[in-house]
Amino acid sequence: MRTFRFTLLLSVMLATIPWLSGTAFGQPGDELRWVPVGKSDVLWNFTYMFTLGLEVPYGETSINDIKQGLVPLRFTLKWLPPKTPREKVARYFQSRLQKHFASAEAFQRNFPAIRKLLEALPAAQKHDLWHIVYDPDAGTLFFVDEQKIHHAVGAHLNRALLKNWLNDNPVTTAQLLNRLIQRQNAR
Repeated sequence: MRTFRFTLLLSVMLATIPWLSGTAFGQPGDELRWVPVGKSDVLWNFTYMFTLGLEVPYGETSINDIKQGLVPLRFTLKWLPPKTPREKVARYFQSRLQKHFASAEAFQRNFPAIRKLLEALPAAQKHDLWHIVYDPDAGTLFFVDEQKIHHAVGAHLNRALLKNWLNDNPVTTAQLLNRLIQRQNAR
């Protein structure tokens, strides 16, 4: 009887711990599951827009899997300008997405989904913290102030979002993967 109670109690405890039960996957405040691996300031039109941080699930060390988007990733954007109007935020994302689609035709085919994303993006203030959670199977979730504002679905759109920060600029990519690169070089 004691073993049964212990097993039952242990099951309940494990089910209530978010990072063990999997229920917190993608939640912006869950620091136990994500490990920061690097950060870089992002420049657009001669303005530093935000500091971009990359976090990977605990135990993930394959740089190639990360760069190819085969594992979940969480990007953290800490906005730098004093005030960024919603229109400028949308222009930034649209220009970056347009650059990273395979072709202009693919961009046009996916424009309804892109438009929904752009319409969901709010204005940003200095030090605003956004979390963008990329999951190769579920799409990309956008969180502002720990509130989900959009769920981007579609392989082409999600690949373009990922390429926007990884594999676009070798310096930015190296800074984002800094901790894993150092670990790999230490071996």
